[in-house]
Amino acid sequence: MRVLLIHVGNPININAKDENSIVKMNTILNGVMSFREKDLINHIRTRDSISNLEGIDLHYICFTDRKSIISLIKSGFLLRKIIKNGKYDLCHAFWGAASGFIISFFSPIPAIISLGGSDLLGNYNKMGNKTITGRISSLLSQLTTLFATRIITMSSHMKDNVIGISREKCFVLPQGVDTNIFFPINIIKSRKKINYPIKGKIIIFFPSDYAWVKDYKLAKKVFNLVKLKLSNTYFINVNNIKPSMMNYVYNAADVLLLTSKHEGSNNSIKEAMCCNLPVVSVNVGDSFERLRFVNNSYVSKSRDPHELSNLVVKVLISNERSNGTKFLKKISLEECALQTKKIYKSIIHD
Repeated sequence: MRVLLIHVGNPININAKDENSIVKMNTILNGVMSFREKDLINHIRTRDSISNLEGIDLHYICFTDRKSIISLIKSGFLLRKIIKNGKYDLCHAFWGAASGFIISFFSPIPAIISLGGSDLLGNYNKMGNKTITGRISSLLSQLTTLFATRIITMSSHMKDNVIGISREKCFVLPQGVDTNIFFPINIIKSRKKINYPIKGKIIIFFPSDYAWVKDYKLAKKVFNLVKLKLSNTYFINVNNIKPSMMNYVYNAADVLLLTSKHEGSNNSIKEAMCCNLPVVSVNVGDSFERLRFVNNSYVSKSRDPHELSNLVVKVLISNERSNGTKFLKKISLEECALQTKKIYKSIIHD
């Protein structure tokens, strides 16, 4: 089975200090270009796990230049040529919105589109209103579902947001997590490795450039309430950490806090589970599905900071890790790759 996998990304100009944190990839319009590793790392891991499966001859390319209508149309025609010359059986793209629409519309072969989250659900401004680009992205993602042969969503919540006519060809499959990269190690060793405080409790939070959707304000309210009860507690915003160091971050912490307004399938929850790091999360994305049986991890009933802070304190005073590693089979890279292959085969055998 010959598969063309299509990444979607924004190329960057690099300098010497960036060289260890970039990846280079061939693009549809502009040849080989450079990308931030952290922006594509999860999709690259997914791609490689699919490529390792028997019977899959996988090739890949990156879709760029998404802001110009002319460039989008050029990309569509060039993609048709690439597909015909490569004699592929199907193509699989890792994003919806404008790129997903162009890929599904122009592809002369069956197209699978994996929707990531904000492509379907939209982006929001600081006031909590969906932006114009967010509305356009949502609309284009819905149109994508009409033309695509199969749709993959990261969670049941996302599938419920797909227009009804397209749901029958929609599969729920979260992005897999690499258990060879994320695994339990000693907490003191981890804190020393990344210069975190040796003593005290550590709450980690991923602010993602302090985007509205992550609700940093709520996370800070939770921390301030926790601090009143447990004074020797630190709140660490995880930013600009090399992917190779992330395992130490999870193992150095005492709890992961998630307060997002919406998510597809949050990768940090799954990575925390791999490290037996307790998680306290609002009910967003697939957090309840992931954590419902995990010890010492909780999904709140509301977005009330008092409820969330009480759950965080409960975790911190327990002095225990979670048992997240017992629930990784369905979300491992290997299992998710096998499920993706089944989707591929369902198309080829139609």
